Amino acid sequence: MTRGVPETTRLLRDLIETFSGEKRRDTLGVPLINSSRMKSIWEAQQKHIACIQDPPGIALYTKTGTSKKGGIVLPNYRCARGSTSLESFHLHLNRFIPGNSQ
Repeated sequence: MTRGVPETTRLLRDLIETFSGEKRRDTLGVPLINSSRMKSIWEAQQKHIACIQDPPGIALYTKTGTSKKGGIVLPNYRCARGSTSLESFHLHLNRFIPGNSQ
Protein backbone atom coordinates (compact mmCIF):
# COMPACT_ATOMS: atom_id res chain seq x y z
CA MET A 1 0.00 0.00 0.00
CA THR A 2 1.06 3.56 -0.58
CA ARG A 3 1.84 5.79 2.39
CA GLY A 4 -0.69 8.59 1.92
CA VAL A 5 -0.35 12.11 0.54
CA PRO A 6 1.46 13.78 3.48
CA GLU A 7 4.10 11.05 3.86
CA THR A 8 4.63 10.63 0.11
CA THR A 9 5.01 14.41 -0.25
CA ARG A 10 7.53 14.52 2.59
CA LEU A 11 9.54 11.63 1.13
CA LEU A 12 9.63 13.20 -2.33
CA ARG A 13 10.70 16.58 -0.90
CA ASP A 14 13.46 14.85 1.09
CA LEU A 15 14.62 13.01 -2.03
CA ILE A 16 14.72 16.19 -4.11
CA GLU A 17 16.58 18.02 -1.33
CA THR A 18 19.09 15.18 -0.97
CA PHE A 19 20.08 15.34 -4.63
CA SER A 20 19.88 19.13 -5.06
CA GLY A 21 22.31 21.90 -4.28
CA GLU A 22 25.88 22.83 -5.08
CA LYS A 23 27.47 19.89 -3.26
CA ARG A 24 25.31 17.31 -5.04
CA ARG A 25 27.33 16.64 -8.17
CA ASP A 26 28.46 13.58 -10.10
CA THR A 27 32.13 12.61 -10.46
CA LEU A 28 32.53 15.08 -13.35
CA GLY A 29 31.13 17.97 -11.32
CA VAL A 30 27.75 18.06 -13.08
CA PRO A 31 24.83 18.83 -10.72
CA LEU A 32 22.61 15.79 -10.16
CA ILE A 33 19.49 17.98 -10.27
CA ASN A 34 18.98 21.34 -11.92
CA SER A 35 17.40 23.08 -8.92
CA SER A 36 15.50 25.75 -10.87
CA ARG A 37 14.02 23.20 -13.27
CA MET A 38 13.17 20.84 -10.41
CA LYS A 39 11.37 23.63 -8.56
CA SER A 40 9.18 24.22 -11.61
CA ILE A 41 8.55 20.50 -12.12
CA TRP A 42 7.72 19.96 -8.44
CA GLU A 43 5.25 22.86 -8.41
CA ALA A 44 3.47 21.44 -11.45
CA GLN A 45 3.51 17.76 -10.50
CA GLN A 46 2.90 17.60 -6.75
CA LYS A 47 -0.84 17.88 -7.36
CA HIS A 48 -0.69 14.31 -8.72
CA ILE A 49 0.52 12.79 -5.46
CA ALA A 50 -3.08 12.14 -4.43
CA CYS A 51 -3.73 10.39 -7.76
CA ILE A 52 -1.03 7.78 -7.20
CA GLN A 53 -2.25 6.73 -3.76
CA ASP A 54 -4.00 3.39 -3.27
CA PRO A 55 -7.73 4.05 -3.04
CA PRO A 56 -9.15 2.95 0.33
CA GLY A 57 -11.06 -0.30 0.27
CA ILE A 58 -9.99 -1.34 -3.23
CA ALA A 59 -7.69 -4.35 -3.55
CA LEU A 60 -5.05 -3.59 -6.16
CA TYR A 61 -3.45 -7.04 -5.96
CA THR A 62 -5.08 -10.26 -7.20
CA LYS A 63 -3.60 -13.66 -6.43
CA THR A 64 -2.97 -15.40 -9.76
CA GLY A 65 -1.37 -18.64 -8.58
CA THR A 66 1.73 -19.97 -6.89
CA SER A 67 5.36 -20.74 -7.70
CA LYS A 68 7.70 -23.16 -5.99
CA LYS A 69 11.23 -21.89 -5.30
CA GLY A 70 13.72 -23.91 -3.29
CA GLY A 71 10.98 -26.11 -1.93
CA ILE A 72 8.91 -23.14 -0.74
CA VAL A 73 5.52 -22.32 -2.28
CA LEU A 74 5.23 -18.61 -3.00
CA PRO A 75 2.07 -16.77 -4.03
CA ASN A 76 1.99 -14.89 -7.35
CA TYR A 77 0.08 -11.62 -7.58
CA ARG A 78 -0.98 -9.33 -10.39
CA CYS A 79 -1.08 -5.63 -9.62
CA ALA A 80 -3.89 -3.52 -11.04
CA ARG A 81 -1.63 -0.47 -11.23
CA GLY A 82 -0.06 -1.16 -14.62
CA SER A 83 3.20 0.56 -15.53
CA THR A 84 2.55 3.55 -13.28
CA SER A 85 0.22 4.10 -10.36
CA LEU A 86 -1.28 7.22 -11.91
CA GLU A 87 -1.92 5.56 -15.27
CA SER A 88 -3.54 2.51 -13.74
CA PHE A 89 -5.67 4.39 -11.21
CA HIS A 90 -7.07 6.67 -13.90
CA LEU A 91 -7.73 3.58 -16.06
CA HIS A 92 -9.50 1.98 -13.09
CA LEU A 93 -11.69 5.06 -12.64
CA ASN A 94 -12.52 5.05 -16.33
CA ARG A 95 -13.64 1.41 -16.18
CA PHE A 96 -15.31 1.64 -12.78
CA ILE A 97 -17.50 4.67 -13.48
CA PRO A 98 -20.15 3.87 -16.10
CA GLY A 99 -20.79 6.14 -19.06
CA ASN A 100 -18.77 7.68 -21.84
CA SER A 101 -15.36 9.11 -21.10
CA GLN A 102 -14.39 12.31 -22.83
